[in-house]
Formats: sequence, C-alpha cells, structure tokens
Amino acid sequence: MVSSMTTDMQPGQDLTGPGQTAVSVLAGNAVDWVSTAPGKDFKPLHFEPNGWSELMRLEPGTVVPRHRHSGDAHVYTISGQRRLLDTGAIIKAGDFVFEPAGA
Repeated sequence: MVSSMTTDMQPGQDLTGPGQTAVSVLAGNAVDWVSTAPGKDFKPLHFEPNGWSELMRLEPGTVVPRHRHSGDAHVYTISGQRRLLDTGAIIKAGDFVFEPAGA
C-alpha cells in the first residue's frame, strides 16, 4: 500500500471512521527539529507513559556516547551509515536494529 499525506493536516488530527479504533496522524512539517547536542537533533513524533517515538538526525562524524535504554529501541536507518560502539557493526541505510531494554 502506498499512502500520501497533504500538508494541510492538523497536528494530531483524528482520522477515525465510525466504529474504528482511533488513528492519529502527525504531518512531518507540524513538528520542529529539537537540538539535543552538537550534531544531534530529533523530532518528537509520539509520547506515551511507557515510551516514545522520534526521528533522529545526526550530522556526519557525530558520536552518540554509550548509553542504556529503559525500554526497547527499534531503530531504522533512513540514510547514511553509523557504527555501533559496542560491537563495531556498520549500520547502513535500510538496516533495522533492535536493542532490548537495558542494552
């Protein structure tokens, strides 16, 4: 299935039809990038008590220090590549990495 969105959607717009489960759509241009460190920005996409979803942008050469996740991390690389500090693995565009809580 191919889906497209128009830019006139309102943030958090409810697209639920009668008798359907609630669906919320966030237009990508509705949220600004937030800088968290030199070379590292993110767009908050969805927050809930047990976790969140974000789009992260790293400038070339940016190193993310070793850290632990309080919940599972599902990471899909859209473009570029990165090296995992713990294993040395090179993660390229199109690769998916699952990191369990505590990793």
